[in-house]
Amino acid sequence: EFQVNTYTTGDQVYPSVAVDSDGDAMVVWYGSGQNGGGYGVYGQRFGSPNPLAKVESIRVNAGSPQRGRVTSVSVTFDQQVNFMAAPSAAFQLHRQSDNQSVILSAVVNGNTVTLSFTGGPLDFGSLADGRYTLTIDAGQVSNANGLLDGDSNGIAGDNFVHVGGPSNGPRLFRLFGDFDGDGTIAANDFIQFRLPLGGSPSPAFDFYNDNSVDASDFIQFRLRFGGSV
Repeated sequence: EFQVNTYTTGDQVYPSVAVDSDGDAMVVWYGSGQNGGGYGVYGQRFGSPNPLAKVESIRVNAGSPQRGRVTSVSVTFDQQVNFMAAPSAAFQLHRQSDNQSVILSAVVNGNTVTLSFTGGPLDFGSLADGRYTLTIDAGQVSNANGLLDGDSNGIAGDNFVHVGGPSNGPRLFRLFGDFDGDGTIAANDFIQFRLPLGGSPSPAFDFYNDNSVDASDFIQFRLRFGGSV
């Protein structure tokens, strides 16, 4: 037990307490006289002394909506974390259709880990077409208070799992030619493809990553036209 109110004159009644998944607590009550007259509602917030680390956000292609090429995934934790081994060992990325694993490299900058791809289902440095699932192994990530709380339930040791697709934000999928990132190849994507064809290269439509958008890239686009992922 501990006292939550610092003003003790008169009445402090009708308390209510709420606790979130981090263990933070908010206490509110009805008190008299504190505001100089009558009754008012007052509150006090208490932070958990031992918060666990959680995943704060994921960004694909640094936030770009296009899915013509997908070359990186960034994971930001809500606080500084430690890795039991090499940071890349804590992350697994699998293509959902055949469960193929993407071989990852990782760069840590503060609370953010940026993953790039070095092997597996790739097309010239980009993820190959398909939907992907990202898993973070809680046993490989920790802070001073314990292992990662991957599902934000306040309990250490839960993996973080994101099953990606066109409707699951952040949308973790790739479909070459999908300029607007809606998971389909349609007329609006073709209009965008025509603009760099034979001119200034656009990474979104450079299938072979040779700094040129030409007929060979158009063949790949045509094969996917009308398709979806």
